[in-house]
Formats: sequence, C-alpha cells, structure tokens
Amino acid sequence: MAFAQTNAPTPEEFLGYKLGDRFTPYDRILDYFNELAKRSNLITVEKFGETYEGRPLVLATITSPANRAKLDQIRRDVFSLVNGDADSSRAASITKSTPAIVWLAYTVHGNEPSGAEAAMRVLPNATLTEADVLVPLSQDELNAKILAIFRHQSQKDTAPFPGYDEREFWQRVEARNLETAARADRLGLAEYYAMEAYVIQRS
Repeated sequence: MAFAQTNAPTPEEFLGYKLGDRFTPYDRILDYFNELAKRSNLITVEKFGETYEGRPLVLATITSPANRAKLDQIRRDVFSLVNGDADSSRAASITKSTPAIVWLAYTVHGNEPSGAEAAMRVLPNATLTEADVLVPLSQDELNAKILAIFRHQSQKDTAPFPGYDEREFWQRVEARNLETAARADRLGLAEYYAMEAYVIQRS
C-alpha cells in the first residue's frame, strides 16, 4: 500500500517542528526512518555498519514487495554486470529483467546536516510510486466525497482504521487527498487540487 493511502507521519508531524528550523539529532532521523518502515511495505531499513563513534550506518531500500522478495538476486545480477562476469546473452537478460536502480546518498560528513534532513523529506514522497492509479479530484469533487462520508454515519466520527491519528475520518481523507496531489506535483506530475491513490490487488 502506498504512503498516500496510510497514516505515515510527515517529518513535521513526527519531529514536532518544521525541517530546517532546528538541528535534528541523528537518532531522531533513524527513529523517523524506522517509523516509516513500520507503516509501509515499500521500505526496509537495514544496518550495514557503524561510524567511528559506534553510531549505526543504515541503508533504506524503497521498492515493491515483489522486488524485495528477490532483492538478493537483483544485487547478484547487478554485481555480475559491474564485474563483467556475465556473457553478452546473460547481460542482456539481466538488463531486461532488472528494475531501474537509483542510489541517493545523504550526508557524507558529520558536520553537514542538511543532507540527512533532506532525506526525511524525500523518503515518504518516493514511496508514492507504488500507487497503480492516481485519480485527480477538483475542489468540488473532494467536497462531495466529504459530504458522502457525513451521510455514511458509521464513518463520520470514527475512522475504520484509527491508528494513532485522532482526527475524524473526513479530516484524514481531506488531508490525505491534498497531500497526495502535493507529492505528485513535487515528483513532477501534473498539478491537481487533490488526488486519490489506488493500489490494485493482484492474485
């Protein structure tokens, strides 16, 4: 399920302040990454080493559940291409079957915190790509959706899947659809007032 369909907190909601307003300690950045990993099946956070002072170095992988199930094989295939171990036929097969891989590195030097702060902004937006269908909504259409929730009394006051969010269901729906459109806009897609994201369940 995409972040657009969950109650994953924004950095501001999780930290209690706007990114850039103050320095974010490294442990709080890791806490945020781990919180997102708990709330989405698109992201895993794994430790691959430690700093000189014993702090964990982590890798966050964002991909579909299908790709994650074969992640080790994908890595081996890529290594075989890089090392030149695959013949031309095998290399062509790997190129055709391997998903595109984008490496994003944030903050190499400990006294340059802006990179790690930016990672907290990018991570939840990147996971929007799991959505199979994005349906644009005008302001009138979003208002009609909210009115329909009010008519369905079982959903008006209590969310079906409350989680940690104490807002009424219609408030959560409104915020989710507005934020989905904003995230799509930041990814370079067409700009709309609001947007609903759907994930098609495949057997």
